[in-house]
Amino acid sequence: MLPQKIAHLDLKGIQRRPDELLRHLEWLGDLGYDAILVEYEDRFPFHTARFAIAPDEVWTREFHREFLDHAAACGLAVIPLQQSLAHLEYALRWERYREHGITDPLSHDQIESTTLHLGREQSRRWMKSLLREIMEAHPDSPYIHLGMDESWSLGVYARGGGVAPLALFLDWLEELCAFCHGMGRTPLIWSDMLEDHLEPGILERLRALREKVVLVVWDYLASERPAAVVRFAGWRTSRHRAAAMREDGADHLKPHHLWMEDWAPEIAALARPYRAGDHFMESLFQAAVWKQLGFRVLGASAICIMAEGALLPAAHRRMANIERWKQCRTGWQLDGLITTAWARGGTFHPPTLIPDLLLPLWEYAAGGENVAAFRGIPREELHALLVEAGRCAEGGCSAAQLQQRLEELSPLVESHREEWETWRLIVETLAARARVESLVAEARKSRYANRMTRVEWGCRLDRCREMRRRYPELRRRVARHLEKRYTGTALHEWLANLFDVPLRDLEEAERLIAAYLTESTARFSETSS
Repeated sequence: MLPQKIAHLDLKGIQRRPDELLRHLEWLGDLGYDAILVEYEDRFPFHTARFAIAPDEVWTREFHREFLDHAAACGLAVIPLQQSLAHLEYALRWERYREHGITDPLSHDQIESTTLHLGREQSRRWMKSLLREIMEAHPDSPYIHLGMDESWSLGVYARGGGVAPLALFLDWLEELCAFCHGMGRTPLIWSDMLEDHLEPGILERLRALREKVVLVVWDYLASERPAAVVRFAGWRTSRHRAAAMREDGADHLKPHHLWMEDWAPEIAALARPYRAGDHFMESLFQAAVWKQLGFRVLGASAICIMAEGALLPAAHRRMANIERWKQCRTGWQLDGLITTAWARGGTFHPPTLIPDLLLPLWEYAAGGENVAAFRGIPREELHALLVEAGRCAEGGCSAAQLQQRLEELSPLVESHREEWETWRLIVETLAARARVESLVAEARKSRYANRMTRVEWGCRLDRCREMRRRYPELRRRVARHLEKRYTGTALHEWLANLFDVPLRDLEEAERLIAAYLTESTARFSETSS
């Protein structure tokens, strides 16, 4: 039986210290999660491969065993995730492995190698060797997640060879299913490639996979509102809705968008039960379709995505997405839910949020009643605070006001005070960063403000110098606080992104304003003489 409530552990990003990681497992177990989906990427201690930029951050075999034992003691099954088609840039960035990537110029952009070359036997053999290591290191797991999402270059490669993208995808999936079943494992895959390329001629072949693979449908933006744009046999909307969007000046459609009215009859028949009026669909209906076709289906929400940056989660959107997935699980009898927490958008993206900030969202997604983050603060108050923080992250409210509210609530916090302090420091950072960005923008746009005197320029210079003094001090406080529980190169990346880059911009603004002050002094001296 599939686990019902799965927490995603993404090791691409900011790393907890080992004792903190084990404590996090205890927290997830206490919340009622019954499994963790672990995306190791280059942290896994492979015998036959070397991927890591920082080899000392690769887990030892001993710690990996301790991790698995501790998860089991916390009531958590461990499902490993090994990307098996795309998102392999962490491996294919190295010259010694690029020969296994797609090298035909039709198939990728020559900047990043991310996708396995399915036309090469040695590439498929290499991937199976990685999967074998992963499965052998998880002897108690009956499942393995193969990834296989967002394989965009596969479509270009397939068309270059005159093959349907989904046919090539399914050839590889069938091969992997046989390999995994031979080792006593059932594979899971993300379902987006099926949704992108679904066509009538492939339906029977898909049905033959119903007992062989579990589909994980992910959508991190859907809420209860009916969907105007859906991902089913490509990205589609109705012609009527598209016209209305254009009239409203809110045309977000891309050139590759298609029309619901043009679904092939077989595809339209699958979608028809989930119509929400003439021009909309029930959100997340694709999960219901896969279930209707006989697949085991897990849904996947998110409490952290790359688009939200590195400061605060858009918690109000994450909470709405979680609620919608819970409704779908009940209404469509899905087999379980995964709560994802993406530490990066990909190997080459900067890290996202400090994991401390996700503590109340893990609790919210779990829906538990017996364990609470920030005990002492009423749940309604905490949820309202999360909504306010989400709006603040999107510029919809004042970071200074949110910071004041956190200060007022601090005496009430009875548990997870270190994580609460992280919230407070991050909101302080958000307010300071907004101030820095304002000063930099002011300096850049004021280049031709010829009427300002040296007094006005002097005031601006003083504000820049004061912020340039305060910002490094804030960085030191944040770093001291986080280094007690986090470690590794990703933490330094995060600090550089949040502090060092804005500080360089601030230094540039100070130089500009100093130059304007000199020019203004000279100009007004000439005028007065």
